[in-house]
Amino acid sequence: FPVTIQRAESWLDQQADIESRKILGFRTRIEQPVKIYSRQGVDVFIDKYTSTDFLKNKVKMKHVKKSVDYMLSYTRGIIPNRKPRIVISDSSKNPLFVDVDGNKASGIYTDRLIYIDQNNVHSPKYFIHEFAHYVADLIPKQSEPMLQKAYNEMLDMYWRSAKVKKRKLVADNPNNRQEVIEAQKWRKKVSEKLGFPEYGLRNFDEFFAILIENWKKLPANSATYRFKTLVKGVLDRL
Repeated sequence: FPVTIQRAESWLDQQADIESRKILGFRTRIEQPVKIYSRQGVDVFIDKYTSTDFLKNKVKMKHVKKSVDYMLSYTRGIIPNRKPRIVISDSSKNPLFVDVDGNKASGIYTDRLIYIDQNNVHSPKYFIHEFAHYVADLIPKQSEPMLQKAYNEMLDMYWRSAKVKKRKLVADNPNNRQEVIEAQKWRKKVSEKLGFPEYGLRNFDEFFAILIENWKKLPANSATYRFKTLVKGVLDRL
């Protein structure tokens, strides 16, 4: 996953918009939804931005079904199936999609809806990643400190083993190139040492999503066991 300041800022702006809509009693709606698949309570739609020939594309429709089925199979026993709604859309047209390295994100989660770009339906990892964000949004507020604790403990493992003082993994000023490069350098160091994907080091929300996405792929060691156990403690409250 590309590491970008832009995605983090766009995500924060998106969350602020979601909270304001909640206060006003609004919810994001799927624009002109057409249901194309359903499995174990998970409903999949296309919206008005999706290419008009998507339904006729047998290969893409097959990919949608395979990706959803794999997502459900992979996450079984890890996170509960809270039956999300998934929308296949065109990221180049749908304004909800945020920028990543000058390109639109492959998938996003917003206001209880998962959006996957129509050109990335062949990759189950995007479905799993955004499904994790969806489940994380359901975690009771009083349990969030436990998730934050798991994230902090993971980083503390590195600082102790490396015997260096704590460094910032995200630049305070995204326009300060030196700060950005320094933060990226340390994220790479921590990632290589712990065997944890770099993008998940930005904040505890991405830590959670990346952890779920890579739950069965992470190296089996005391570090991964520890933060998996902490996260499981949070999930057991759902």
